[in-house]
Amino acid sequence: MSNQAQRKLAVVLHADVVGSTALVHRNESVAHARIRDAFQRFAQTIALHGGAAHEIRGDALLAEFSRASDAVSAALSFQSENTRWNESLQDDIRPVVRIGISLGEVIIADGTLTGVGVVLAQRLEQLAKPGGVVVQGTVSETVPSRLPFEFISLGEHSLKGFQHPIRAFAADLQPGESLPPPEAHIRQESGRNQQKNAFGNPTGEPSNKPSIAVLPFINMSDEPAQEHFCDGITEDIITALSRNRWYDVTSRSTTFGYKGQSPDVRRIADDLGVGYVLEGSLRKGGDRVRITAQLIDARSGNHVWADRFNYKQADEFTVQDEIAHRVASNLNERIWQDVARNIHQKQPDSYGAYEYAFRGLELLHRLEPKEVAQAKIQLSHALELEPELATAHLGLGFCYLLDFAFWDDPSEKALDKAHEHAIKLKTLAPDDAHTFRLLSRIHSATHRLDEARRCVDRALRINPDDGDIIGNEGVFLLCNGAFEDAIDAFDRVLALHADTPHTVDIMLMWKGLAWFGMSDCDQAINTLKGINGLVYIKSLLLSACYAQAGLDEDAKRMSAQVLDIRPNLHLSDIGLLRYFGLKADRERLRTALTRAGLPDAP
Repeated sequence: MSNQAQRKLAVVLHADVVGSTALVHRNESVAHARIRDAFQRFAQTIALHGGAAHEIRGDALLAEFSRASDAVSAALSFQSENTRWNESLQDDIRPVVRIGISLGEVIIADGTLTGVGVVLAQRLEQLAKPGGVVVQGTVSETVPSRLPFEFISLGEHSLKGFQHPIRAFAADLQPGESLPPPEAHIRQESGRNQQKNAFGNPTGEPSNKPSIAVLPFINMSDEPAQEHFCDGITEDIITALSRNRWYDVTSRSTTFGYKGQSPDVRRIADDLGVGYVLEGSLRKGGDRVRITAQLIDARSGNHVWADRFNYKQADEFTVQDEIAHRVASNLNERIWQDVARNIHQKQPDSYGAYEYAFRGLELLHRLEPKEVAQAKIQLSHALELEPELATAHLGLGFCYLLDFAFWDDPSEKALDKAHEHAIKLKTLAPDDAHTFRLLSRIHSATHRLDEARRCVDRALRINPDDGDIIGNEGVFLLCNGAFEDAIDAFDRVLALHADTPHTVDIMLMWKGLAWFGMSDCDQAINTLKGINGLVYIKSLLLSACYAQAGLDEDAKRMSAQVLDIRPNLHLSDIGLLRYFGLKADRERLRTALTRAGLPDAP
């Protein structure tokens, strides 16, 4: 034992994935990614409850707590969240976890946790049912009776390596109860200690990844029966937001601990370690309901977004689905935009991986050649700091896709680079809708239309609430000649994000191109004129539309603006010409751009 070894009494948690070998045999890369994802989520829950996730041993996780109540709360919170997460998956590669909790002596040396307490937690974990939690009798006795836990005796067990039988109990929530929120002083204590968890993040400290807590919606009507309707809306919003991997969402079991309270939002955010809090309420009058929702920046207390929804309560579940869809869709946009704005207030030398990534995404969404070049620099910095940051691989994939589609890629190397990042992204985030969004664009560009359609559909199944995912279906339809259906998809996104300028511009860009495909020059020109930004692409598409309409002077004026931005541009650089599945559509666009004055070849 080294001189730095330390012995102490601790509460030990050991978690193991049930049937991990069978999962790996089904699909090795997906199984490993999902197991790691499960333990990442568990490590965050452990840190939130004042614990430290010390290490991962293959398909197992080991953590230490100072209090038994925190260990039990963290275990039950994760199991509840993980059950919902697995239910949202489309296949049967679903990591189910067993958890054992003991109280015993441990030895900490060189960052490794060993000792009798660790061995006992492992033995107890083997007694648990899949998705269950088993604790030592001593652990159950040290949990305060005020907490809503129940411990069901499993009797005494003779466990390997232990001389005397060990009393074991299955831990669960009492029927009808919710988990209490983690206690703030425990997390603050662990934050001061600056211990690192198994993933290199300080325990008790929020990461720079955006995070949000959805508080239980408040029933402000006179009907107690509306209480379950409020709870249903809250749960549906949490589920919808959880489909997005680019920020963390606090579990239902944690946030419902605040139900019936009126605490300060900033204190809640501090308690839970989140950057954003969503709160809402419901009023009912006659057969109509009014639901309000507001997103609050926890740092400033300012409202980032608020909206009001009025419905006739004919079908409760339909209303719940619609509210969850609209709220989640808006928040997906608002959170990352607000994060990007806040990054501007920081000095670049203080940036971490997420700051670089979100700065890059903001530049990417401007869809201008110079800004996209800068975006690649920012996103590459993010990967230098965190090579497996999925957000950065997604952003770089789309940067190179834009290079290919619009301005500078005669050799098609950009498409190869986009594909490299897409493959890496699929390894890191195999269940994320944006992974399949990127893949669908690449498959469309290479005319693998069946694969592209499957990716489009997979993205929609995973996250039907995201405007980018809805718009992505429109792009696929557009590139395959289904122009009217494409316009319907773009209009759905515009209805959801009418007050989000960059989304409006991008949807109008695609919608204008769809009108061009239908040879409706007036609609195409009027639509494209409605774009406020996107100077380069707007000029490029308007030059084609004016040329198709026979307005040659206007067409040449627009193409001159294009060449002013990219003086060496040739038609062979514009991969968009190759996106269209139908030869007639490709030729229509090429003819129009040639007539507008763009040079055909170097």
